[in-house]
Order: sequence, then structure tokens, then C-alpha cells
Amino acid sequence: GVKGAVAAGMQAIGYIGASHAPYTGEDYKDRLMDAGADVVIDDHLSLMDVLR
Repeated sequence: GVKGAVAAGMQAIGYIGASHAPYTGEDYKDRLMDAGADVVIDDHLSLMDVLR
């Protein structure tokens, strides 16, 4: 998803608050940022701050 958004010239917001996120490894945030995410959030409340 992040790489697709970057390729399309869109803002990429990574989300690591899903129930499966702990099983993706402690470096999940870093991997999303390395893939081109503009920001990584861990709860939906943070999304409103990012979109402002």
C-alpha cells in the first residue's frame, strides 16, 4: 500500500494499530517509513491530526 501510494504521488500514512501489527516485528514502523510513508500512526485518533 505505501509503495503504491508513493508511486501514485499520494500521501502515504502507515497504520500500525491493527491487531496483527505486533506480529509483523518491532521494526514495522521503520519498514513503512523506509517504504516511503510520510507518517506512521498507531491509533485512529492520530489520523485527524495528520489530516489537518
